[in-house]
Amino acid sequence: MVLLVLAALLQASRVPFRWNQITFAYAAYYREYVRIVELEGPLAAFTTFTGAHPPGYSMLFAALMAAAAPGAVWLLVSGAWSVSVVATVGRAMKEHPVAAFAAAAVLALSPYRNAYGLEVNNYPMLVGVVGLQWWAFAAWRAEPSRRAGAVLVVATAAVVWTHALGVTLPAAQLAAIVVGDRGRLRGALVWVGAAAALCLPLLLGVFANTEAPPINDPPGLAGAAGALLQGLPGRYGLRASTWTLAVLGAAGVVAGRGSPLGRAAAAHVVVGLGTVGAMVATGAAADHQYPYYLVVLPAAAMLVGFAAERWRAALLIGAVALAGHAVSLVNDAGEAVAAMRGATETHQLVGEAVEAWGPGDSLLLVQFPIHGDDDKDVLDPAYSFISRTARVHFDDPEIPTQVPADPYFGQPVRIGDRWLYTFATFDPERFDLIHDTVLGRGERLVVVHYDTAQQPQDGERIAFWAQGKGRRPKRDVNEALWVFLP
Repeated sequence: MVLLVLAALLQASRVPFRWNQITFAYAAYYREYVRIVELEGPLAAFTTFTGAHPPGYSMLFAALMAAAAPGAVWLLVSGAWSVSVVATVGRAMKEHPVAAFAAAAVLALSPYRNAYGLEVNNYPMLVGVVGLQWWAFAAWRAEPSRRAGAVLVVATAAVVWTHALGVTLPAAQLAAIVVGDRGRLRGALVWVGAAAALCLPLLLGVFANTEAPPINDPPGLAGAAGALLQGLPGRYGLRASTWTLAVLGAAGVVAGRGSPLGRAAAAHVVVGLGTVGAMVATGAAADHQYPYYLVVLPAAAMLVGFAAERWRAALLIGAVALAGHAVSLVNDAGEAVAAMRGATETHQLVGEAVEAWGPGDSLLLVQFPIHGDDDKDVLDPAYSFISRTARVHFDDPEIPTQVPADPYFGQPVRIGDRWLYTFATFDPERFDLIHDTVLGRGERLVVVHYDTAQQPQDGERIAFWAQGKGRRPKRDVNEALWVFLP
């Protein structure tokens, strides 16, 4: 329970890092999913992929959209999925109390889990359902009853419905049973086959995606190895701590070889990392993005747990490594609090823009970010002024010729009774359409460009556009604000 509370607190500390324009961009993906279901009927909900991802999370977020859930609920749902793995993996290893505590501690303090734990996409859910599946697998392995098997079937299917990489988990568990526990092979084939049957609707989406070319340049095996061995260890947290825990995980392969759970965990790390490496090498996954590796995080934590249980030195070394990660996470939290508290000074005009943003009005938040969407440790204090508790409606603002899911249209949403657009680029034609429509309705249009030093030329383009509309900006060091009256 202590570790679960700690995990929840650390996850909550990441809210300032995840409440930004990337969150709204991710949310906009599911507009397309909902639209397809509306056009093709309810069965399309089970066969429509979001990009290359199965519809498990899409169905969940579509429900949040239909309920006009506030942004805080988006983050809370994702965070709950991510944090739950601490409890489920610990429960799965209950026959090994020391190993269970160590594995849960690794997951609670993992900077990778925390960095991705509030995403408005399927990766937090993937971590959560993988943990549930490990719990169900351990229960079935301890007592292969019909009920335990049924739970395992559903949990396994849920993993695959959440992410394509989920298939590596039952594959690895089955391989571990074939190698070291053939007495359970028949029962394993039954639950794997039943889970596969539940996943048959996904084949339509799989076939559709196999026809599409890779969206990334294939870096080859060298690029995949570089991503795993160079990029991943230092991505979040302390590089030394990550490498230390990786070595302990490797030692856990030896320590856990006498346990069916340990053998299965080792198999999943091998199969999972091998699959991710192949995807990165071929361009099916990006070598500069790292959420894919989360699929093996629970198994890796379990291996660290087995090492800690067998060798006291491993337990002490692991504790030191986790302390390093804890310091990193606490420092990040302090940085986030300071940035949000200072927003009234660093982003004063954004605050004024939000104050001028009245009922029915439209606010265009414009920033040209120099970071990528996989940079989960970037802070955007401007969004401290945007309510996370107001209901978010994915309505169409009915701007002629514009589609709400288009990122170049600012991915508009209605927050309470006000329209919000989040722009990462400037297109004068689209700004013209919004300006003319909004003012034609008798509503105000508020435009604020912040962090102007990042792209000063684009900022001048906005100023030139606004000057043509008869408005000059109010400026400070790194912001510009325009208020257009009807």
